[in-house]
Amino acid sequence: EIINQLSNSGIRKIEVMEDVRIIAVIGAGMAGSKGVAAKLFKIVADNDASIIMIAQGSSEVNISFVVEEKFSEDIVKAIHREFIEK
Repeated sequence: EIINQLSNSGIRKIEVMEDVRIIAVIGAGMAGSKGVAAKLFKIVADNDASIIMIAQGSSEVNISFVVEEKFSEDIVKAIHREFIEK
């Protein structure tokens, strides 16, 4: 029913993707810090994955992105190593 309602609102296409995960990186220390997104993109690339979608809030304290599920665990572990363990 939701798809029908959205279709009637002028939206031309709705695509459902399966087997993807949203990874959200959140922290006050991100605001004003240069290179956070670059580090995240490198981690994703180093894990042979691609970012399907990305969003960053205007407050600069969060970045969320979508990757294929099969890469998500390794990416989260690598993010933890880069930003938490260092």
